[in-house]
Amino acid sequence: MAMPLPATRQASLTIDTLGARGDGIASLDGKPVYIPFTLPGEIIQAEIVQARGDGLSAVVRTIERASPLRAQPPCPHFGICGGCAVQHFDYRAYLAWKRQLVGQALQRRGFAAVPVGEIVATPPARRRRAVLTAMRTRKAAIIGFHERASHRLVDLTVCRVLLPSLEALIAPLRDLLTQILAVGQNAQVALNDTDSGIDCQIAADHAPDLAAREAMAAFTEKHDLARIAWRQGGESDPVAQRRLPVLKLGAAIVGMPPGGFLQASREGENAMRQAVREWTQDAKSVIDLFGGVGTLSLELLPDKRVHLVEGNADAVAAVTQAARLPALQSKLRAEQRDLAAEPMMAETLQSYDAAIIDPPRAGAVAQARELASSGIGTIVYVSCDPGTFARDARILVDGGYALEQVVPIDQFLWSGHVELVALFRRKRL
Repeated sequence: MAMPLPATRQASLTIDTLGARGDGIASLDGKPVYIPFTLPGEIIQAEIVQARGDGLSAVVRTIERASPLRAQPPCPHFGICGGCAVQHFDYRAYLAWKRQLVGQALQRRGFAAVPVGEIVATPPARRRRAVLTAMRTRKAAIIGFHERASHRLVDLTVCRVLLPSLEALIAPLRDLLTQILAVGQNAQVALNDTDSGIDCQIAADHAPDLAAREAMAAFTEKHDLARIAWRQGGESDPVAQRRLPVLKLGAAIVGMPPGGFLQASREGENAMRQAVREWTQDAKSVIDLFGGVGTLSLELLPDKRVHLVEGNADAVAAVTQAARLPALQSKLRAEQRDLAAEPMMAETLQSYDAAIIDPPRAGAVAQARELASSGIGTIVYVSCDPGTFARDARILVDGGYALEQVVPIDQFLWSGHVELVALFRRKRL
């Protein structure tokens, strides 16, 4: 935790650039100063708040010269809610900045001329999954996202990034949680908009009583949810299910586990799927590493043989169930495996024509090393962090692969978070 500075200090600063989190960066006494809600070229009066990493953190007191790229934020919660960082940035310039973040990460790993394509943008009101935090106060429950750099919650009234169907549930969920939580109790609410309706999971450290279960069942009926579940510890209990939440993935239909992982937007997921289909079109067999419930690979069935490897037991069980369809039994295999601790070895990988890899934010150093040694012809790498992607890309390229294409994808609108899908081909001697 950063230590507060001993005394308040004010300074006139010129913003030089925009950092990876969306903060403006200035310089003071040779140290970087990070100031949220500012833009390059602006001159501001700032108050230095505390130390931050190798520099300082500050807040704006007045903007003496505003950037011509400054825009009116569309959300009334912007500036307090920690969900968005750059709603004040002109949209075209914002997308260019996100694309630039990918290029900069690659440059830091020694990639001088990688073809970074145009960014795939997700429009407002298209986010199909969200995890909200709730707390029961004496007056009522509050539900929303945390304030920026704080444990305090913003009690949302609107959210400009969520699908309208999810945004419309915020107020009813507040009423439900007011009814079923005791004062001082907390919960997390995961919402997924699946192909058969909204899946809701409430996670808390206590079990619901009968009255709470009845209230959740009535809520599911009233708002036409596919399912509502309660998670305590590692166990999820489907309290009420009107229909199974499913994903339709080509010939496969996958039942979603409660609170299961989805790509944040259909636009982003479709861009990833399109890249996977195009870049693996000549492959007959594909291994899908960190495959989740198969959102990127199952559409390749039944034309290709797919081996999905995933650490989450519920996701593997869902894919295994889908594999029981007669048309898929000989084409789809699902395996549970912790790839961070036990990566697929090069000897196994080389029996496939192509690999898809979609690791968590930390990337996949051990698995990248095995891929680099495998000789597999095509690797499609999906990443949610340009920095760890660039690190793993260096491993693959040093192992004999060419990084041929990178497509940035903006699924987390108005944040510093940018994703990508990339193509590696084995160099032929």
